[in-house]
Amino acid sequence: MKKTIQLLLIAIIALCIVSCGVLKNYTAPKDELVIRKKVDMDKEKTQPTKILSNDKKEEIKKSSNSNYQRPTNLSNREYEKYLVEHYSTIMNTPPTYVKNNLDLYKFIDVWYGTPYRYGGLSQNGIDCSGFAKTLYNDVYHVEITREGNAQFNECDVIEKDDMQEGDLLFFKIGSRHISHVAVYIGNGKFVHAASSKGVMISDLSEVYYKRYYFKAGRPKNK
Repeated sequence: MKKTIQLLLIAIIALCIVSCGVLKNYTAPKDELVIRKKVDMDKEKTQPTKILSNDKKEEIKKSSNSNYQRPTNLSNREYEKYLVEHYSTIMNTPPTYVKNNLDLYKFIDVWYGTPYRYGGLSQNGIDCSGFAKTLYNDVYHVEITREGNAQFNECDVIEKDDMQEGDLLFFKIGSRHISHVAVYIGNGKFVHAASSKGVMISDLSEVYYKRYYFKAGRPKNK
């Protein structure tokens, strides 16, 4: 009897050893692997998705505006193609709109990002009325005066609905006098030398500019 029990125990131990060896080298069937993969994918789907906040999006947008890098080593044809693609995106207009005004956008691209400097008139620094004067000189070959209030006095006042590319925009920011000048470039947008970021493109629908917008004018000698 005792011998029988010993043989039975030996058989049970041997069976356990064999079973462990089988489990160790076990490879899951293909169907089982598919099921496991599906379960893992379902787990991933339940994980929360990270969404950028509006503040973060605005931060990225401002950063890209302030760190504009002009392309280099392009042929004239490649550069013009770049201008059309780049500025039609910013302007939210068909490419032909920019293509038909290439002299204007070449000028804007050269000056884009130039720092603001009160009284400045070069690419080391320029102010808003100086930028408007330089643009008129180089793009339209028209001489306008240097100072904002004088520029306004030399213009015919234009209603917002009648504004055209090249009209001057005047703002009164914390003053009863003209304190900021910009050049309208179409589709609600204008180019200017902003005291905060230098030469850039902005939109009249922005709260800040809607608040301080005064009038639009067209130089009488344009």
